[in-house]
Amino acid sequence: MKKFIAGFTIAALLFGGTAAAASSGLIGQKVTGTLAVERHGKSLTEAVTVQGRAYVPVKSLEQMAGLRYTLADGKISLSDAPNTIEGQINAQKKKIKDLEYGIGNREAGIEKLRAMREGSKAHDPEDRNGFEAAIANVQKELDQNKAELADVQAVLKVLEQLK
Repeated sequence: MKKFIAGFTIAALLFGGTAAAASSGLIGQKVTGTLAVERHGKSLTEAVTVQGRAYVPVKSLEQMAGLRYTLADGKISLSDAPNTIEGQINAQKKKIKDLEYGIGNREAGIEKLRAMREGSKAHDPEDRNGFEAAIANVQKELDQNKAELADVQAVLKVLEQLK
């Protein structure tokens, strides 16, 4: 139930937010109650309820959801905080996605080079050596990417256990 309340509170803030407050006439309305907001069993803050909706202080989102906020031009902008576990998890997931993309491209590149080498009518040893050198270079990059991917996946696993 506590997770539901925290999730509901975040959803209310993200989707109801200050725009809803201004457009729905919440200014001057009476606070009808409070709700405890917890994360992993730890109390973080209290949300207030107004007209059946829960509102949580934006500053508390830094702790609750690993978000960072900025206030500019009358608007609140939310982004991942890189110094939180959630921010680090998101950064590692992005690295994994980028590495997997690079690995796929390098594997395809090696196959193309091999096909070009085999399809080449030139039996000149110099041409063959050029293909072999190119394949070796791409293979080296591929091996480095795979090793880095394994490292990043290990870091992600540890971060997710800390979460």
